[in-house]
Amino acid sequence: FNNLGILAQKRGDLVATERYYQESLRIRRKLAKGLPDPDVATALSNLATLQQDRGDLAGAESSFREVLAMRRRLYSGPNAKVASTLNNLGYLLQARGDAAGAESCYREALAIADQKLERDHPNRAIYLRNLASVLISRGKASEAEPLVREALMIFRAQKPPSWRVADAESVLGSCLVGLKRFPEAEPLLVRSYPVLQQDKKGGARVAPEARQRIIDLYTVWGKPERLVEYRTN
Repeated sequence: FNNLGILAQKRGDLVATERYYQESLRIRRKLAKGLPDPDVATALSNLATLQQDRGDLAGAESSFREVLAMRRRLYSGPNAKVASTLNNLGYLLQARGDAAGAESCYREALAIADQKLERDHPNRAIYLRNLASVLISRGKASEAEPLVREALMIFRAQKPPSWRVADAESVLGSCLVGLKRFPEAEPLLVRSYPVLQQDKKGGARVAPEARQRIIDLYTVWGKPERLVEYRTN
């Protein structure tokens, strides 16, 4: 059922995907007999991601919190799967407007990554980027800048390069806006947005955020004449 769900998700049939994921989870829970189980955690994590994609943020939060609790019981000490779950929960909380909760999750995920992953591991870079993003939203741009710069350096070193380079450039641009370094921010924001917009994978999903960062730049900078194309795009 899990594989059927993946196929349905690739076709864009999210209703069928959720049905398959729910059935897969039901079977795995039955086999686990109420005990913490890695397969149950994976199935529940897949469901949580789908719930988030469908806009059921409350349901996704509940599912991610259950995954996190289960994985904490399954794995003693710092664990990469726990870090990944914390990151997912943080992203969900950020989407729900709980910046403080998101920051806490990202900080713990990064602390685990610093112990368990190589310094240039892509997941560590993702946690750096996400923590920087929420710090910027909380008025902590000075603290965010070295984090997002490190994330960008890691992403740029990866082969082949991915949309995450442009995404990190956009977040860095937002950071510079928060520091009122508008001339430095503008080229980063303006060049990264179309790259994300044209990417058929993850980039397109974060393109609206990148566009909003450009709008924020020109609004705070007092250059309304440059806003038109981004407000109508």
